[in-house]
Amino acid sequence: VNGCTPVYLLSHHPKLSKKVFELKVNQALRKAENHPFNSIILLEAQKLLTQYGYAFQLEIGDRKIYEDYLAFKQDYLDASKSFSSALVLGKNSLRIKYPEIDQWLLNPDRIKIKFEIQHIPNLYWTAASIGGLIKAGKGSPETIVLLPQIRSLLYTALEIDPSWGNGRIYTALISYTMSEFPTSREKIESVKYYFDEAVRLSNGTDAGPFVAYAESVSIKNQDKEEFIRLLNKAVTIPSTDDEEINLQNHIAGNHAKWLLSRTDELFY
Repeated sequence: VNGCTPVYLLSHHPKLSKKVFELKVNQALRKAENHPFNSIILLEAQKLLTQYGYAFQLEIGDRKIYEDYLAFKQDYLDASKSFSSALVLGKNSLRIKYPEIDQWLLNPDRIKIKFEIQHIPNLYWTAASIGGLIKAGKGSPETIVLLPQIRSLLYTALEIDPSWGNGRIYTALISYTMSEFPTSREKIESVKYYFDEAVRLSNGTDAGPFVAYAESVSIKNQDKEEFIRLLNKAVTIPSTDDEEINLQNHIAGNHAKWLLSRTDELFY
């Protein structure tokens, strides 16, 4: 197992992969518990726990919704707990450098913080943790009120360095923007710009923007041809020398395959 990459495990041994990832998460959580004032260690635990929530709890839960509704509900409940814990880690990590972070998240127009470039990952993963919490909560009132915080975190990160993570902020903005109500022509034009920038900055090596746009925009517009084209692109992106990108692409590719399998029910 030690000699296998996460992508190899996900591809060939999905159950083992989940156990290995759980082990990594638990190790990171123990380390964070032992180093509560080390922002880098807290961030790593948050990142792993958030990735686990998306890749192994929400993703697996989605596949059970029609065949085992009780199991689906349990996976989403477990994911909610993961994202909630990840959000606590993220806030604790940011609070070390920015003690006003809680007040800023509630009222960014009144509370001013000058974030440093090295803390873009903290902003990004805290937004991702909140996004996961909202999805796991199925848009419940107690989670949907957190939506403006995602906007503040992502736009702040974007202002500092739009190219960070090879366009990952733009990819996150695709899903976030389309989750806001109401949807307008201007909003869809903005999302198209985010998509183009994410693809440009990643040189087309990131499956994320293709999946995000297909799921957020193509379905809403009932553009079946675009939906299939984007998802087929996502599942055929070749591997890179960056194992982190390969892992992201494998997870996004799995989601793309699942969406493609539901094409007939998503388009009517």
